[in-house]
Amino acid sequence: MRRRLPLAMLVLGCLAPAVLHADTFVLKSGGKVEGTLVNPQETPREKYVIKLDAGGEITLARDQVKDVQRKRPAEVEYDKIRATYPDTAAGQWALAEWCREQHLAEARKVHLKRVIELDSDHAAARGALGYGRFDGQWKTQPEVMTERGYVEYKGRWRLPQEVEILEQLRKSELAEKTWYTNLKRWRDWLNGDRRDEATKCILEIRDPSAVAAVKRQLDNETEQSVRLLLVSALANIGSPAAVHMLAALSLEDANSEVRLTCVDHLDDAPSPEIVAFYIQKLRDKDNTIVNRAAIGLARMKDPSAIPPLVDALVTTHKFKVVSGQAQGNYSASFGSGGAGFGTGGGGPKIITQQLHNPAVLEALVLLTPNINFNYDVAAWKRWLATQRHSKMLDARRG
Repeated sequence: MRRRLPLAMLVLGCLAPAVLHADTFVLKSGGKVEGTLVNPQETPREKYVIKLDAGGEITLARDQVKDVQRKRPAEVEYDKIRATYPDTAAGQWALAEWCREQHLAEARKVHLKRVIELDSDHAAARGALGYGRFDGQWKTQPEVMTERGYVEYKGRWRLPQEVEILEQLRKSELAEKTWYTNLKRWRDWLNGDRRDEATKCILEIRDPSAVAAVKRQLDNETEQSVRLLLVSALANIGSPAAVHMLAALSLEDANSEVRLTCVDHLDDAPSPEIVAFYIQKLRDKDNTIVNRAAIGLARMKDPSAIPPLVDALVTTHKFKVVSGQAQGNYSASFGSGGAGFGTGGGGPKIITQQLHNPAVLEALVLLTPNINFNYDVAAWKRWLATQRHSKMLDARRG
């Protein structure tokens, strides 16, 4: 009668000398047993009767075995013949070649390493192991790249600085995905009993990684109160990206309340970068954006905006006129995008028109108390020249 051995003794079977065997029995306990299955035809499987490589026989219950790894015929043959090859560079090389032909990659590597232990300049074995000649020495690519200061990162060799940047990007992307999930959940809460909790969570966001997620939520949101809440979240984050997002929304959002709320937040902490952004937008091909930029500059109260505001008092814009429209009605096409439309015939036409910008004038009047030349650009520029001249005289006297 076969006896059932304790698991501790079974694990010791892993430590037995390597001899011919056909199967490896992986135990749920983490150990392994090497041997040959004596009862392969048993159905349904209730036990494993194993003839041990080290001698003797044991029986394992089915619930003791996690997996059975069967050896290929080539692996069995390898166990038979490997001891017949001499432990010389030539003998180990021949065995390595046999392993290559039989597609036994791991075994081949063992014997290739033994070859170079016996003959350090064996070129074929060195090449097979990935070595090359560098400055007269055998080195692998990892050794060479490491000496040059590179590190392997996701299958490619990169400088440590690159790896640091890539890791920061990876962490940032992971954080952004987390914020997408959080904001979506909190948005759902806003429709139910957890509205106050959701509002609190959104207003407590301070992580710059959340900006993209907040912007996506804004783009998909239609309820004004929620959009204003998300605008406040951007203001609370306060990172350069969040501030730039507020400036862009103050010009481009279709909702006037959202636009003005963005300006309110920007006005709390005016910055030269935002002033420069609005000044740049004074040259926009869209007359609406020009006036919205002037509203922002009026709130920033930065005197450096006065000369560009003067230049933007009266701006020239191109419009596409569709045949049949009443005079003064234009399509929504601005700028030079009308290339290809002729000026004759009955098709669409491109016209150029100068427009007065009332928000620009209001900003100028606010920034230059007691001065108002209306839309007389030439008068404004003469006044500016006078101001510059006075400052130069004051500088010389100083």
